[in-house]
Amino acid sequence: AGFQCEVRHPFASVDTGSGLVSRVSAAFGESLLIQCDAGYIVASGGNTAGDFTTSYISVCDPDGLMTRQAESCVVSTCPAVSDTLMDRQDPEGISSYMQSVNATCVESSRAVSSPGGVPSRAATCGDPAWYNGTCHDFTVEIENNMSCTQITCPLQPLRDLIGTTGSVSSPAGGGSALIYGETVNVTCGDGARFGTSDAAGPRSALVACGCAFLAAACVPVECDVVGQTPANSNQSN
Repeated sequence: AGFQCEVRHPFASVDTGSGLVSRVSAAFGESLLIQCDAGYIVASGGNTAGDFTTSYISVCDPDGLMTRQAESCVVSTCPAVSDTLMDRQDPEGISSYMQSVNATCVESSRAVSSPGGVPSRAATCGDPAWYNGTCHDFTVEIENNMSCTQITCPLQPLRDLIGTTGSVSSPAGGGSALIYGETVNVTCGDGARFGTSDAAGPRSALVACGCAFLAAACVPVECDVVGQTPANSNQSN
């Protein structure tokens, strides 16, 4: 048998042109195309979508070693998720090929499907506060194209809730909806208080867009008849 070199290339196979095979030796002068496994790239190359290498040539030399013996295939990585309304990513920072990550939205936003980076609709408090993704091809691929989207509060449901018991002012900037944190004034009519039946309660209030936007309404005042009736008077049914 002729002189041979030991082939040591972790996380890689030899590309024969007709398929990938595992080789443990090469004949003197033989040139092998070393192909990194899926998700791995050549360590000496780049590590971005536009600059990376997944294969290299290694030749069996007279010294019994393959050239570029120190070369290696390393797992590819993805940069952190880019989402301006994301509060945190778990795990943080760079992720490895096929690693799952979770992105949590800030309090004022929720996850909404966003094909092409454009939210398909406004976010509500009922939408999920997070989304998942997987590192693949140097980018974290997001499930269902989700992104954190600002919560908005349409005014019509609040006006329907208040109904004839009071009135809802128009927002300072106009429009038919508020974004998270913006406020609108609600004024209750005679005989009603906002959020309570106590006559000492507020007749008007600033209602902020948030997850408690529709939690309170104008409530008719209830008088404590027993407490206001003299002790020696008779009450009729």
